[in-house]
This record gives sequence, structure tokens and C-alpha cells, in this order.
Amino acid sequence: MREFSGPAFGPFLLALLKRRWPLLAGLIALALAEALAVVVAPVLVKRQLDALGLVVDSPLRMFLVATGLLLAVQLFSSACGALSRVADARGQERLVMDMDRAIYDRMARLDVGFLENPRNRKLVYMFFEISHLPWDMFQFFRQGGRSLVWIAGVLPLLLWFDWRVVVFLVAGSLLQILVLRRRIRRENTYRLYRERRMAGIREMMFLLRYHYHQVLALGGQEQIRTTYWERREQALGLTVGQERIGAWYQWLFSIVGWLLTAAVASLLGLRVLAGELSIGSFVMLTAWSAALVAALAQLHEQAGEWARLSSIILQWRFFWGQQGTLATDGIRPAQDPSELVLDRVSFSYPVLGQGEREYIAYLVRELKSRLDRREAWKTDRGILRDWEALLEEPAAPVKVLDELSVRFGRDSLTAVVGANGAGKTTLLRLLNRHHDPGGGRILWSGEPLSELTAASVRSRISLSAQTPFLMESFTIRENLTFGCDPIPSDAHIYGLLERLDVAATVRSWPGGLDAALGEDVTPSGGQAQLLVLARALLQARPVLILDEGTNQLDALREQAVLELLHEHKRGRIVILVTHRLPAARKADRIVLIADGRVAEAGTHAELMSLPDGRYRNFWEVQMKEAVDRET
Repeated sequence: MREFSGPAFGPFLLALLKRRWPLLAGLIALALAEALAVVVAPVLVKRQLDALGLVVDSPLRMFLVATGLLLAVQLFSSACGALSRVADARGQERLVMDMDRAIYDRMARLDVGFLENPRNRKLVYMFFEISHLPWDMFQFFRQGGRSLVWIAGVLPLLLWFDWRVVVFLVAGSLLQILVLRRRIRRENTYRLYRERRMAGIREMMFLLRYHYHQVLALGGQEQIRTTYWERREQALGLTVGQERIGAWYQWLFSIVGWLLTAAVASLLGLRVLAGELSIGSFVMLTAWSAALVAALAQLHEQAGEWARLSSIILQWRFFWGQQGTLATDGIRPAQDPSELVLDRVSFSYPVLGQGEREYIAYLVRELKSRLDRREAWKTDRGILRDWEALLEEPAAPVKVLDELSVRFGRDSLTAVVGANGAGKTTLLRLLNRHHDPGGGRILWSGEPLSELTAASVRSRISLSAQTPFLMESFTIRENLTFGCDPIPSDAHIYGLLERLDVAATVRSWPGGLDAALGEDVTPSGGQAQLLVLARALLQARPVLILDEGTNQLDALREQAVLELLHEHKRGRIVILVTHRLPAARKADRIVLIADGRVAEAGTHAELMSLPDGRYRNFWEVQMKEAVDRET
């Protein structure tokens, strides 16, 4: 099986942990203090019992002294545990936040073209599960280190006092390993079965929680609720079944531990009766034996945890090994353009390279191997399906644009039309430098776009997309002023909203511009589209692009928007991508794209004068549909 050299997770993890070393060092110190208390406490108890045994013969007093010392040790351990709990909460959140920052920084380097690919977006969402990986790794090594301290402190002492005790404990530990491995296999096998059964149940739970108003509108709520509660009973049975498996093996695991402790206590008790050990030594050795059993059991549990962590590390290696779509980020910033020119541009969306395919195949083999051993974690099967789907993608790219040439000038509104899949949205993505063309060139005021930094290009383009992008939990004002420099005044904002006939609606919302989206108010689709258009105009950038930016508006609102665009086109390049030809008709120039090329270009009148023109055919079809709807 081929091994892959990078990226390496170890240096990344160390760099992340180094940022929080004072806090993490404190957590390690607390864990070591707890571990040392477990080793030292039995020695203190023994010394006191041995000393008291020389001067008093009162069993009650000996018992009280031993109990007092043990309580003191327990209080110390409890105090360390309480401090650890508070510090753990802080440490966990800090490391998760640091990891999220690293993920977002990595996503920024991957560029927009990579992230807007639906395949990659799905993978990125999945990779946010790795946010807890640094903390989980820290916990793994901290708990393992604590167990090793117990073993390193107790094992030599037990060997020195009575090697037979160690033989008993090692034999019992091997038995516990067999129980634990059987438990892991049974739990993971049942978990996979449960996940398959629970998929439909979760779908129904989501339906009833978030779409119950639609269920009420259908009038079938009683039938659906009956089925829903039946499924919930099934879910209860599945959950109880999984817990029953865990409880059974946990009980069996504990029984082995209790038997070990009892066997060791019996062995040492015989030595006490024979006069070979004092009561203090008996208590000390029994406590050490219990600590060693607990440490070995925890190491066994850590083996199962490592199987989960190694799966997540594989995800991290795949995510961090991904490359963006841009070959270079450019060498200089973009200035305000006077024109945008696409010169014989060809483009195909990137597919997996040979190296990526080999790496994904390696990951698939790894996960399949774990599934075959039934040692996989619950998310591995879904990850495996996603990665196998990547390998099924075609190796050869499909050409979307084929030597397309078009010019967009300043002080002009250009409409881009065409059938679905013609390449309209791809053209806009290339202008935004989400991708670089595979052939030809794009000129930004005569400069090759590939030589301009992607961030500076996007900072000069305002986009109103087909699906309005508004951030929930942010206020209306914050949503309208994202990307604005300087921030416009409320008077300017309301003035523009008046032109879009949405100002009265915003004023009626609780708090007006201070209304929190998704909490105080939820705009309709048309209102959201108008707000996004207002944001694009408030940004006052030299290039304005509407990608189906009026498709949710009625005819009167759309007419008002087009008039506003003509007013704002002075000093700007305005591009309108639309399927609605009555809207395109209002443009200064219309470009029709078909099969990745410019098929026709001109004004509405010029294109309608072509006897068998594609634009004319589209227009006649849409007008006929409009008449049919009216009829």
C-alpha cells in the first residue's frame, strides 16, 4: 500500500498547542498531581498504620486515622479535579477556536473557486468535525500520561514487594483487553445498523420540527404524528439496544477488575496472616493494585479512542492536502477597470488530478480495512461513501466555455442570456477570478486578470446573486453595509431603499435597520433580493453584476430596478445575467451565449431582426408562454 508523505499532522498540532502552553501546562500539572496522589497516598497510610501499631492496640483508632488520611487525599484529588474541570472548559474552547481559525485560514487559501464547488463544500462541512481534534489529542495524551505515571510509579514497587501480584494483574489485563475488543466490535457493528435505521427517523423529526406549519396546511397531521411516534418508539428501542450492549460489556469489564482486586487482596491477606506483611503494607499494596488495574483499563480504553482519532487525522490530512483552483494569486493589485474583455476564453471545471486520486484511494483502503475489522468510528462509513464518490468522477474535464470572446464596457448595461448550462454563471466566476481560464485570456483594462491579486479584483466587484445571501443574527444595517467603505449613513441607506420600494417595510420591522435577521424578522424572497441589490449598490464598486438578481421580483419591481441600474451605470460596468428576456430587453446591449460561445450580440431590435436568430426564438417562446398564462 502506498504511503503519502504529507501533510504531517504532528508539527501542525505542536504549533497549535504551543500557543496555549501556559494553560495546557497547568492542566498537565493538575493531572500529574492527581496521579502522584494515587501513588503516594497508600504509602502515607502504611506509615501511619505501622507507626500506630507500635504504640496502640486500638483497631478503632487505627481505622479512624487511616480513614482521615484517605479523606485528605480524596479532598486533594477532588480539588485538583474541580480545578481541572474549570480549566478544561477554557482549554477546550480556546483550542477549538484556534482550530476553527486555522480552518478558515486554510479555506481562504483554497480560494472561492474551490469552495463554491458543491463537492468541495460538502467535504468542507464534514471537515469542521475536526475542530475538536487538537483538544481530543491533548486529552488523549494527557490521560495516557496519567495512566503511565500510575504504572511507572506502582509497577516497580509491586514487583519489589510481591511479583506474583503483578502476574495476576497482567493476566487479568489481557482478559480485559479481549473483553474490550469484543465490546468495540459489537458496539460499532450495532452502531452502523442503528445509523442506517435512524436516518429515516431523523428525516421525519426534522420534518415535524421545522415544517409542521406545512403539515398542518396539508391536513394530515394526525396520520403523520401517528407514524412519527411509532418511529420514535423504534428509535428508543435502537438507543436502548446500543446502551444495553455497552452496559453488558462494561459490567463484564468491571467484574474482571473486581476479581483481580479480590484475588490480589486474598493473596496479600494470606501473607498478613502468615506474619509476612503488616496491616499497613496490606492496605498500601491493595491500593496500588487497584490503581494499576485502573491504569491498565484506561490504557485499553485509549486504544479504542486512538482508532477514532486516527480516522479524524486522515480527514485532516486530506483537507490540508487540497489545493486551490488558482495557479497564482497575481503580482499586483487591480485598479478600477474601464473595460473587461474575454479573448477566446476556454474553460473546464477542474477535476481530481492523478495525485489526488491516488491519495483518496489510499484513504479509502485505510477506512475499508478498519470497517472490515469492525473497528471504524460511526462517521467513517459516510466519509468512505463521499471519498468513493470522488473516485467515480470522470477523469477528463468537460469544456464549459469554448473560445468565448466578449467585451463589457463602462457606462453600459449589458445583459447576458442563454439556456441553462450555456456558461453564463461560469463567465461571471471567471470575471470574479474564482478560476483562471484554461485557454485564452481575460483583460482588466488591458491587463491580464491572472496577474492581478484575486482579493483586489473581488473588492472592485459587487454581486447580487440568484440566491440572496444574508447573514442571520446580524442586523439589517450590518447586512446592508458588508463590504462598504466607508459605511453609508442611515439617510443614504433609506434613500436607496425608497428607490427600491422597500424602505417602508424595513421601517415597520422591530428596530428598523437594527432588526436582527432570523430573530426579529425574516424577509420574503423578493425582499431579501432587494436588500442584497441595495447592498451591491451601496458598495459603490466599479463593476456591478446581477446573476439572476431580479428573478424573485414582480414586473413592477423589476422595472424599477432596471431604471435604477441605468442611473447607476455611469462610471460603472454593469452586467445582468437573466433568463427573463423582457428584463434583458431594457439593456444597452444583449449577449446570447450558447455552447460556451457568444452566439449573438446586439440590441434587442438588432437581435429581433435576425430571421432565424436564437434570441428571437427565445423571445417568441417566452411571449407565447406569457400569453398562455394570461389566457
